[in-house]
Order: sequence, then C-alpha cells, then structure tokens
Amino acid sequence: MPKSLLVFGNGLGRAIDNSFFSLQRALHAAWNDNDVLDEPQRQLIRRCLPEEVIEGDGAPTSEDDLDKLQQILAACDMINELETETDEGWLSQRGKSFPAAIRSYVHRAACEFHADEQALPEEFAQPLREFIVRTKSHVATLNYDKLLYYNFIGTRVFHGYSCLIDGFKSGRFSKENLDRQDTARTSYYLHLHGSPLFHDDEAGGARKAHVAEVDLLAGNRSGHIVLTNVKHKRSVISASPVLSVYWEKLDKALDEANSITVFGYSGFDDHLNKRVQKKLKQDSNTQLRIVERRAEGSPVEREEYWNEKLGDCVLVRPENILEFTDW
Repeated sequence: MPKSLLVFGNGLGRAIDNSFFSLQRALHAAWNDNDVLDEPQRQLIRRCLPEEVIEGDGAPTSEDDLDKLQQILAACDMINELETETDEGWLSQRGKSFPAAIRSYVHRAACEFHADEQALPEEFAQPLREFIVRTKSHVATLNYDKLLYYNFIGTRVFHGYSCLIDGFKSGRFSKENLDRQDTARTSYYLHLHGSPLFHDDEAGGARKAHVAEVDLLAGNRSGHIVLTNVKHKRSVISASPVLSVYWEKLDKALDEANSITVFGYSGFDDHLNKRVQKKLKQDSNTQLRIVERRAEGSPVEREEYWNEKLGDCVLVRPENILEFTDW
C-alpha cells in the first residue's frame, strides 16, 4: 500500500488548549524559573532581544525574538572552541557559561509542553493510529509536545508488525537504528525540531528519557531543540547528531510518499517548505493536503498562501482541526 507523509505543527496542541500550548506562555514560564536563569543571565539575554521586548517585561515572546540571541550563542561556541586552558582567553567565566544558560532556557521552555496531562481526543486519535498501521505512513513533527507520542505508546503504532521508528533503542540513539529491513512494513517517526526528552549522557551520546522523567530533565543543556529564529534553524539542526539524521531521513520519507498531509502548520519554516516544494516538482502525482482551522482567513487567501509556501494543494478547513479523521 502506498505510504503518506504526515507532518504535524503546533496547531495540534493549540486546538486542544490555545493558551497552554502557546509558545509565548512557555517562554515566559522558563524565563521566570530561577533554577534555569539567574538575574545576571537574564540581563545578558535582554541585551540580545528586540527593543520592544526589553521595554516590556524583558522575556522573549516568540522565535523571532531569539534572532540575535542565537547569533551570540554561535559566537560564544566558536570562541570557546578556540580557547585553551592555559590562555587568558576572550571570554569571562560568565561568557563561557552563557551558551549553556541559553540552551537550558530553551530546553526548559520546550518542557512546558510536557507539563500537563492533556491528551488527544480518542475520536481523533483512533482513526489516525489505524491509518498509520494500515498504510505504514511516515510521521514528522515540528512541535515539542507529547500529544502524538503519548497517543502512540502502548499501541500497534509502536509494537508488533506495525512500527514507527525514531532511531532510539533502549533509550540510546544511533543512525543505524533507522535502517529498515522491510521498508514496506516500517516507517519513520521524525521529531524534526527535537524533543525535550532528548538529552546527552556524560559520554556525549544522545539519549531519550521516558515521558515521566521530563521534570528531571527540565533545563537540560540539550542541543536537540530547534527553538530559534527561522534563519538559524538549519544551523541548530546541523549541530545535532539526532536532528541532522532526521532531516536526512525526511528526504527518504518524501521519496516514498505518494501523498503529504500537513496538519496544523503555520508555513513559516522555509527549510521544510523547500523540501516539500522539491518533492512536488519532482513528482507531479504527489498530492499535497493542508489541514488548518477555518478561522485563519478566506479560502481564496489561504489557497494563495499555501500555493506560494508549498505548492498546489487540497485545502481542508474544519471549524476544529481535531474533527478531521479522513486521513
């Protein structure tokens, strides 16, 4: 049976609880966590934020606000690599620790989306699971919540002959774990922008924690979270041995898919859009379907928007995207 590629954005969570799954709320919660940031670190971060943010309460409110912060992070990383223990060096002790503080802040914000017991309604979840099991379709996520993952645990999506694989076995990541003996029966589960469950052990190996352990990880210095201005997302992906493999496998998933369903996605990630555009140009028979909530704008406006972002598509606009079951 032909495979599909299902791509999920943060509209999935916001359809359940728009306030809870707001990135602004998560960034503010992490900002006010004194176990993650101290006041001197907040002051340093404020210097990297747009003026209108600084004039407010000082906390970032969106990925766009993190533009300069990511540039400073990259610069500090480069300088740290060049410094030696015997040299006086360019960075103060606080400057040397600044990248870790930023990564802790980003990871803490992503953990916010795991901090609630909210779940997908079963009338939405069951048809989705059945479709994945029946078609062995690939799944890719752009968000940081546990909604899909929690919905798949303990079901045929992860067990038995029906299997989505994410490269982790016994909690350890390896690129070889994504090799498939039978491509007709196995597909990829790709957290394209990472997960707060991903972290590094003392030896530098990538690990995946259990959902129940996320509180213990909150504020981890993980480099496996793509929470930054869109201009810098490619560099963050390239620096992660997990995410770089996921994007490599995304190309394979696109090659195998005869249809693509993009669900609850804003359209802002150009690094994803270009890959989808390339697939549609290479194979004109591939069907692209966009599922978004009806309140976004008029059908004509939205079709024009998606044609520009991704290409010709079938636009599906239910009042609530969780009503959609026609996978």
